[in-house]
Amino acid sequence: MNLRKALQTDIDIVAEIYRSVIGVNNSHWTEDYPTYQNVVQDYSKGNLYIFENDNTVIGACSVESESVFENDDFWKINNGTQCEISRIVIAPEYQGKGYARIMVGKLIDILTEKGFKSVHLFVVKSNIPAVETYKSLDFSISGECNMFGYEYFAMEYIINRKEV
Repeated sequence: MNLRKALQTDIDIVAEIYRSVIGVNNSHWTEDYPTYQNVVQDYSKGNLYIFENDNTVIGACSVESESVFENDDFWKINNGTQCEISRIVIAPEYQGKGYARIMVGKLIDILTEKGFKSVHLFVVKSNIPAVETYKSLDFSISGECNMFGYEYFAMEYIINRKEV
């Protein structure tokens, strides 16, 4: 299994995976989000990562070095050494097999090497498998909020807990 930066040829594949999870399992995604434009923007910023198994793209995620949300009161570390993971997806036929945990774990390793001190994400409260996956990786719930008509947990992973 491999996690890598996306290539331009991956854009259509990621967009198709995004569409494939609409209405599946615990997904709250719709035809309106995430869009093809989100994939293109993530790729052009160099923020899009691809997760492969046997050279097949089975997942993707995006990383922003700054929070895309205005409420920064949730975080223990919010001093420019944090990043935010978003649009985490595993294709439906690969869900429930631990791949999201592996992908996010590999991403944390990459982000640690890049010098980040914490990783933030938001997850819909009703997506219990995702919440449990992030907790198993030592993310903690830092707060709660309502966005886009859903209740979310704000979750944070501290790279070096001794520093906090």
